[in-house]
Amino acid sequence: MNYLLSSFLFFLCALCWEQKEKQRFAYQLQGEVKTLTVTKEELPESQGNLNVDNFDDNQQITFAPQGRIIEFVSYRKGKRPTTIKKTSYDAKGRLTREILSIAAEDLTQTTIYEYDDTQKRGKATSTSTGFPNKKSKMELTMTPNDQIAEVIAYGFEGELITKSVLEYNKNKYLTQSRTYNDKNQLEHKSSYEYDHNNRLTKVENTIIRPHFEIKSSFEYIYENNIYPIKHIFTLNQEAPISYSFQYKLDHKGNWIEKTYLHKGKAVAIIKREITYY
Repeated sequence: MNYLLSSFLFFLCALCWEQKEKQRFAYQLQGEVKTLTVTKEELPESQGNLNVDNFDDNQQITFAPQGRIIEFVSYRKGKRPTTIKKTSYDAKGRLTREILSIAAEDLTQTTIYEYDDTQKRGKATSTSTGFPNKKSKMELTMTPNDQIAEVIAYGFEGELITKSVLEYNKNKYLTQSRTYNDKNQLEHKSSYEYDHNNRLTKVENTIIRPHFEIKSSFEYIYENNIYPIKHIFTLNQEAPISYSFQYKLDHKGNWIEKTYLHKGKAVAIIKREITYY
């Protein structure tokens, strides 16, 4: 769903600022993973109403040897890339360069990040193939742990576009994100909850417009492993939809096949190809 994808990409962006262990952990991976390719197959029993976790949608992730995400590609059916995101980092693990390509718009945006360690602030400048002679800018405020706390984005003419605010728990995991428009009106908010093992247990998203709101959530149920045995999806005031999972594992203990079950019937199969360093 597109409204969930936008919040997922925001979460992915925040994830790129995190320690390498958190990046792998978000994808429920163990070991020195090099690439992860995810392929989703919806079965007829789903009747076109499947609500998969965004981590289980068609995509490919490339990790650096140190464990950080250096490339993210989302796909439509037929392996047609829709979004390609490439990232580079400095010695402290902070983003220094980000290249975002959107296939449908034939658009590529390049963003360069710079930091002031003394002031705990940063700035970013973006250029786009669609507007080669213009630049947009962002102002960054950092936490004492060098995590991004606030992003203020400006347009080509220096006009305010959005302000995003992020909060973290004591273990430095993202717990809240809020995005405001140029009139300082809240447009999007997300919350993330974790258990004592730092496993993601709930994600809530709200998209706010003048005459309506879209609220959605994923709740994850675990037993003893890093991956869930069930998730519960809720959209607005509709009845929650519950899916349980069956897994097949590789020699490293990572799952390479995940079957979605709804009311005992298989409705989707997610396959993962994993390569290691």
